[in-house]
Amino acid sequence: MLLALLLVGQFALPRVAEDVVRDRLGNDEVEQVEVDALPAVELLWRHADRVSARVRSYDAQANDVADDIAQTAGVQQLDVRIERVRAAAGLELRDVLVEKRDGVLHGSAVLDPGQLAAALPAGVEGELVPRADGAVVVDARIAGAPVRLRVEVVDGRVVARPEGLLGLLTSYTLFADPRIDVERVSAEPGADGRVLLRAQARVR
Repeated sequence: MLLALLLVGQFALPRVAEDVVRDRLGNDEVEQVEVDALPAVELLWRHADRVSARVRSYDAQANDVADDIAQTAGVQQLDVRIERVRAAAGLELRDVLVEKRDGVLHGSAVLDPGQLAAALPAGVEGELVPRADGAVVVDARIAGAPVRLRVEVVDGRVVARPEGLLGLLTSYTLFADPRIDVERVSAEPGADGRVLLRAQARVR
């Protein structure tokens, strides 16, 4: 009897887990999901050997992105590809890839820098300036005053701070979650004037 239950669970539990992943990513936009675990009973404790998904679009405004990332803590190998992510303030990321290997999350996405300018609040102008060394720099004008902002990782958080002395006194947190330690962010020149964004993080 126990053997029969284990065999049933081995086939049934991954299908249940795949339905959960589809629901979190948005059923209508998910093209493919695969969840592997051996034994499958690991899934009851939110552990999986491998999770892969192909998604047409994901609405980051309607979902808790940090919570979705934190849910990958028990996944050994992760491969998620999303064609389009609707981000905050109308920004749209393309060709989003999230991978996990050896406990480290790697993410990349393509951004049209013109969208950043359109998404800024009134009175603020800004241009993302990708560099060959990957530094994330934004040339901005706030109330007409020029300021160069550098996006950096500080103690697992992503912050923006002005260059120079002012940056020692003030900063603005762009992302922070106690479950996620961001280790690195970068912006590199991409094709057709677009920008390739990269990030690396660990889930606690």
